[in-house]
Amino acid sequence: MIKMLLDRGADYYKCDEDGHSPVFNACEHGHTEIVKMLLDKGADYNKCDEDGHSLVFNACEHGHTEIVKMLLDKGADLNKCDCGGKSPLMKACEDGHTEIVNILLDRGVDYNKCDKYGRSPVMKACEYDRTEIVKVLLDRGADCNTCDEYGQSPVMKACAQGHTEKVKMLLDRGADCNTCDRWGQCPVMKGCVHGHTEIVRMLLDREYGRSSSLIACKHGQTEIVKMLLDRGADFNKCDFSGKSPLMKVCKHGRTEIINILLNRGIDYNKCDKYSRSPVMEACEHDHTETVKMLLDIGVDYNKCDEDGQSPVMKACKHGHTEIVKMLLDSGVDFNKCDEYGISPVLEACKHGHTEIVKLLLDREADCNTCDRWGQSPVMEGCVHGHTEIVKMLLDGGADYNKYDKSGQSPVMKACEYDYTEIVKMLLDKGAIYNRYDKSGQSPVMKACDHGYTEIVKMLLGSGADYTKCNEYGQSPVMKVCEYGYTEIVKMLLDSGANFTKCDEDGQSPVMMACKHGHTEIVKVLLDRGADYNKCDEYGQLPLMKACEYGYTEIVKMVLDRGADYNKCDNDERSPVMKACEHGHTKIVKMLLDSGVDYTKCDKYGQSPVMMAYEYGNTEIVKMLLDRGADLNKCDCSGKSPLMKACEHGHTEIVNLLLDRGADYNKCDEDDTSSLKMACDRGYPETVKILLDRGADYNKCDEDYTSSLKMACDRGYTEIVKMLLDRGADYNKCDEDDRSSLNMACDPG
Repeated sequence: MIKMLLDRGADYYKCDEDGHSPVFNACEHGHTEIVKMLLDKGADYNKCDEDGHSLVFNACEHGHTEIVKMLLDKGADLNKCDCGGKSPLMKACEDGHTEIVNILLDRGVDYNKCDKYGRSPVMKACEYDRTEIVKVLLDRGADCNTCDEYGQSPVMKACAQGHTEKVKMLLDRGADCNTCDRWGQCPVMKGCVHGHTEIVRMLLDREYGRSSSLIACKHGQTEIVKMLLDRGADFNKCDFSGKSPLMKVCKHGRTEIINILLNRGIDYNKCDKYSRSPVMEACEHDHTETVKMLLDIGVDYNKCDEDGQSPVMKACKHGHTEIVKMLLDSGVDFNKCDEYGISPVLEACKHGHTEIVKLLLDREADCNTCDRWGQSPVMEGCVHGHTEIVKMLLDGGADYNKYDKSGQSPVMKACEYDYTEIVKMLLDKGAIYNRYDKSGQSPVMKACDHGYTEIVKMLLGSGADYTKCNEYGQSPVMKVCEYGYTEIVKMLLDSGANFTKCDEDGQSPVMMACKHGHTEIVKVLLDRGADYNKCDEYGQLPLMKACEYGYTEIVKMVLDRGADYNKCDNDERSPVMKACEHGHTKIVKMLLDSGVDYTKCDKYGQSPVMMAYEYGNTEIVKMLLDRGADLNKCDCSGKSPLMKACEHGHTEIVNLLLDRGADYNKCDEDDTSSLKMACDRGYPETVKILLDRGADYNKCDEDYTSSLKMACDRGYTEIVKMLLDRGADYNKCDEDDRSSLNMACDPG
């Protein structure tokens, strides 16, 4: 394709809006033959794009060795940096292109040149584990101590990555290992973080980094901890958040290190800046042996963190039964709440830790204390379906009618989550079942929402109010009609529920059932006398909903009852238009046979037949055309039915429209023709059909984009050839001065 365009005189100097020339794109994608072809034609090899990337930079970045040589032989500038100060050498080092690095060094490239962030080529090679390149650069005399803007040196990068060979190489070349970065970390700390023992030993042997105890403890490096202690490291030093080495190892249960530290006299009650203690870390993370070790040494087990949470609360929350028992036996305060009002027993109930709840209740823990949201232990048990815990609490005298701040009761929560046994248990105890929460929802509505038939039956049998609506005006019967719970619908209707009441959007129960395709429920409601011609506030009928979603049986049912099939909604869309839009052929035929008006357009100027063209339903198109639908009528944006069919590649419909006399040169309000739409989407068969009929292939849209340029842009070779063979103008540019050749060179 490239040769074809060049032979026809295409402009190979032309750049796109990003400054990319054809040769630039070819270099980036490694098209050596195309690069040679363009350079031989006289393409500019030193031109950069808007980011300052040169051709040689591009080729170095992507490892195209032959192209790099070709450009350097032509005299390309090998030291030219991009807008970020990055040189071609740095890109080659970063991406591990050793051969290119050697080529550049042999040509005299500046190997110490840094980018605007202070990063040198050797640093990039260290960071990305390019050992061979590091050696090459050091052998050429590269500076190994240059730091970037964050104070990080090449040796730091190598230590962090665990590249022992490179660390040794840098140390032998005199790398500075005492300098810290802006976060205060030195090379030895970087090695401790990841447990690179050999690197740490190497650095310690050279008298570097004895203040790295915290890092070693955090990552459980026992051998490194011993090594640091033997060399006099300070193990009472805390990090920026106040966490000591002991706290780090308690969090992870590093028992061996804990023993070592306790034997050295470490402060075991020292808290961090959030008031969290070592024992709290161990309790939270279920390190039983660590907790025992700390309790035996006399740790403060009642000390709370800044949120008021105690060690026992942490253990209760996470279900660490053995630790809870150990703390209770030590005399811990088990009724103490945190700043949110959450008690240990509430945490245990919430997370279903039955054995812990029993332990606490046996110690006479308060089971009625609520948190700041008004939730009690029994409510938490109901929310999560912990039947045994709920029974235990009820037997212990827990208040089962206590409501939270949103007005929800334990029985409502159990109804919402289908915990039938818990609901029965609460009703048997005398729980109030007709109280509503702040959104107007009752226990029966919660059960209806989710189709919990047994619970609904249980509540209705107890006298629950089924008429009350929620804040959106929705009644229990409407919710079950929406979700298709036929048995519950019948149950509510038999109890006398109002099936004509609408919600705040004007939607009735029958509309909900039609919308969601619940045929049996629709029949039940119609048999009871439901109004099938009642519209919602958007002007939509139950029939329209059934047409939109393709529920043929429901459509037939409401038509047989005399539904108004020509009534339009607020957007002036009719039932037949909805059916055409979604390709429901049987419904369209049913409506046409009933005498529906198929010529009526919506407020956007779209007719039913136009909807069918756009979505490619040939059968519906034929059906409407045979009835006399207008095939040249355009919508409000000037798009004709033919344009819509071409845009979506519906070849059969395109032929059908052309055979019936559709105007193939008609453009929309953006001056886009049917041909350009087909070229844009890549439909060669549609393009051929239009060209054979005489479509104008040189016509441009309002952005001066031609059909040929669009096909080149998208890489549709077959369409490009077809247009060139017909005589399309290949030098014509769009508003960004991009030619067809430029766009073709971009993807190669």
